[in-house]
Amino acid sequence: MNSLKKNEYLLSVIVPIYNVENYLKQCLSSAIIRNNKVKYILVNDGSTDHSGEIAKNYSKLYKNVIYINEKNQGLSAARNTGLEYAEGDWVYFLDSDDFVDADFIYKLFLIICNYEDNTFFSLPVIKDSLNNHCILQDYAGSIDIDTYIKELIMGKRQFGVWSSVFSLRLIKTEKIYFEKGKLFEDQYFIPRYLKFVNKIQQISSSEIGFYHYRFRNNSISNEKINYRTIVEKYNAEMNRDYTLSQLELQDNTLNLIDENHLTIIFRAYIDFLKIGNIKEVREKKNEFLKVKGSGCPVSSKKTWIKILLVLLPISICRFFLKKFSR
Repeated sequence: MNSLKKNEYLLSVIVPIYNVENYLKQCLSSAIIRNNKVKYILVNDGSTDHSGEIAKNYSKLYKNVIYINEKNQGLSAARNTGLEYAEGDWVYFLDSDDFVDADFIYKLFLIICNYEDNTFFSLPVIKDSLNNHCILQDYAGSIDIDTYIKELIMGKRQFGVWSSVFSLRLIKTEKIYFEKGKLFEDQYFIPRYLKFVNKIQQISSSEIGFYHYRFRNNSISNEKINYRTIVEKYNAEMNRDYTLSQLELQDNTLNLIDENHLTIIFRAYIDFLKIGNIKEVREKKNEFLKVKGSGCPVSSKKTWIKILLVLLPISICRFFLKKFSR
C-alpha cells in the first residue's frame, strides 16, 4: 500500500486541450473535485477558440487545478507537458472532448490508493455518439499480462490512455513519454509501459461509473483516411506489436502477435486500395506474402480469408471493394 503524507498529491489528472469549446465545460465539470490529494493539469495546446479561457477560469475556481498555455505542438507534446507538472503516485489522462460519470474521479481515487505502483488499472469505457451508447470495456478483478495483451491484439481492449491509470514513478523513472509528431501515439506509449507492470487490476462500472468516449467525425482518430493516416497507423501498430513481443509472454500469446502482423499489413493493403495508391498496394501485397511465406502462424478463419483476398489479382480485389463499399 502506498504511504501518503499530509498535503501530498496521490493522483494527477492531465487534460490536453485543443479547440474543444463546445465540450470542455462538460468534461471539466464532470471530472474536477475539491480534493487536495488530486491535482488537475489543464494544458492548452494553442487553441484558437475559447477553450483556453474556459480552462483558465476553472483554474481560478479550484485550488487544485493549474492551467498551462503553450503554442500548438500536438496531443503528445501537451501530454508530456502535463507529465512535467504531475505529482503523486498515479497519473490519469482525460481527453478534453470526453467526460466521466459523477464521482468517477473520487471513487477512482479511493480505489487506487490501496495498490502498489507496479499495478496497471483498466477502466470502464462507454462510447457516446449521437444516437448510440456502446460499452467498449467493462471488467472486474485482476488478470495476467498474457490475457490482457491477447485481448488488446484482438480488439477487446481499448488502447487509449484514457482507459487506464499509470504509475507516475514508473513513467518518470523509465522515461516513458509520448512520441511527438506522431498519430496513434497511445500505441507507442502503452506497450512500453507494460514492460514494467506486474499486476493488472480491472475496475468495473459498478465501482466507479463510466468514462464516456465521445465519437466525433472530425476528430483525428476518426478522420477520413489518407496516405499519412494509413502510414502512421501501420507504423504505430507494427511498433506496438514488436514492443509487446519483447515481453516475457507465453508462446500462444507470441504466436497471436505474429499472426496479427498479417492483419496489420492487410489493413494497410485495403486502405491503400481505397485511396487508389496502387504502388503502395503492390508493396503491401508483396510484404504480406513474404511474411506469410516465412512461416507466420495462421490459426483463425479471418486470417485465412485475408490470405485468399490478397492472393486475388489486385484489379479484382479493387472491383469487389468498390462494389461492396457503396
